[in-house]
Amino acid sequence: MTATPPGWYDDGSGRLRWWNGVSWTEHFAPVPAPAAPAAPTQPDYVRVAQAQTQTQTHQPGYAPPAPAQPGLAPSAYTTVGYTAAPYQSIAAPRPSNPLATTALVLGIVAFVLGFIPFVGTILGALAIVFGVRGARAASSAAAVVGLVLGSLAAFFGLLVTIAVVIGIATGS
Repeated sequence: MTATPPGWYDDGSGRLRWWNGVSWTEHFAPVPAPAAPAAPTQPDYVRVAQAQTQTQTHQPGYAPPAPAQPGLAPSAYTTVGYTAAPYQSIAAPRPSNPLATTALVLGIVAFVLGFIPFVGTILGALAIVFGVRGARAASSAAAVVGLVLGSLAAFFGLLVTIAVVIGIATGS
């Protein structure tokens, strides 16, 4: 038979008592202090929201939180006691208009490079063509701006081209 070493053990009454290795002594361990309350299992914002909704007094001009409405999807960002706003329809993005975008880019490039003979005229004419086709496909501000810039570039490019051709013809 093995001897139990001396130490504090439960004597069967629910209290710790000193065992001297041979028999129980008259010494009992002090009763432990009550355990601290357990840490809250909910995050602080949930407990605060619950406390606010439980103790909330409704002031004039403030409505109580609306009850959850059927058909609304739950949101990860809603706070306890409050419901998410109904989904609002958002305007669908306009479909892209590549003709209008091309007209705008050609119009800008033609306007910038319009002082080079033939380049401004050719790029301006292309911007006009793409601008008209882009405006017919779908009303677009890009098509209109490309059309205007292309027209200006084609006009000034034509003037530069005529001036260069006249200069070459006259030998100056």
